[in-house]
Amino acid sequence: MALRVLDKTALPAFVESLAAAQHVVGPVRKEGGHVLQPVKAASDLSLQYTTTVLPPKQYLFPSREKLLRFTLGETPTVAPVVEAEPLVLFGIHPCDIVAINQLDRVFADTNPDQNYLTRRAATTIVGVDCVPDDKCYCEWTGSGQVSVGYDLFLTDLGDLYAVDVASDKGQALIAAHAQTSPGGPEQIAAVHAKQEAKAQACTRHLPSSVALMPLVMTKAEGSEVWKKYARRCFACGSCNLVCPTCYCFDVLDRMEVTLTEGARLRQWDGCLLEEFAAVASGENFREHRENRLFHRVSRKFHYQYVKYGQPHCVGCGRCGRTCVAGIDQVDIITDLLAESGKGG
Repeated sequence: MALRVLDKTALPAFVESLAAAQHVVGPVRKEGGHVLQPVKAASDLSLQYTTTVLPPKQYLFPSREKLLRFTLGETPTVAPVVEAEPLVLFGIHPCDIVAINQLDRVFADTNPDQNYLTRRAATTIVGVDCVPDDKCYCEWTGSGQVSVGYDLFLTDLGDLYAVDVASDKGQALIAAHAQTSPGGPEQIAAVHAKQEAKAQACTRHLPSSVALMPLVMTKAEGSEVWKKYARRCFACGSCNLVCPTCYCFDVLDRMEVTLTEGARLRQWDGCLLEEFAAVASGENFREHRENRLFHRVSRKFHYQYVKYGQPHCVGCGRCGRTCVAGIDQVDIITDLLAESGKGG
């Protein structure tokens, strides 16, 4: 829509005015790394960061949520529960915005998920550019830059931020809470230069194009690569929990102690967990870890890629940072490419 300029000295007033008006969540530095949590002041924010421990999907698709409440008795009742409030996600990186765009498609496809979609509609996203490290491979997955899915996007240009105003919600936010001025050709050129510099700083590359991955995965199910990494994998599901594009869940009913009422809950599940593919008969369709590893990588680089036209891995590197066994998805992909003869 428009490019505006925000002086850095005006950022605290912007954040605090915003936080006084509605719920704001942003990156905060903690001992174990950056986390997304509610903020009230600009001093709470830490915008110079590589990644948060958990992705912003936790605010759109909570790790546990109520789907409905029910009562028993002569006339049972059922009432849907959709818990959503206006929210600003502040300081979200391009890779995580791309991931949210992908979740938007998934939860709107075939059987629209009203809990997610209602929460998403109530959410405003303020993006900010990132600081890549040696675990990031977002340029390879095409997620290093983003042009849709946010309402405002801030690019650090030294003494000021260039603000890409991308939606009516973003325009309203700027008008109500920030002192900005129009941007011009000089700021546009500076943004492009900053984007190019960031792309160059993302030095982790793979030996072949990501576009080859669906073809590689069609022939990879029986690969020895899965056994190689399964011997190290603890099947703990950490990679599932920190992934910004994983969306599998389990559903359970929880009764109150009175046994007259209860709630249906949805909670995150993970395909690396041993019981993920187990069924009531006792059969487990992915009993072995190598099968579950194949399934996870195949979802990212084959099934979803073919269905939606882009990989469902955004190259944030969270899975590699979090894995207690030191397994990095880039190493798995590199081995698969080499085995298939596509490794450069």
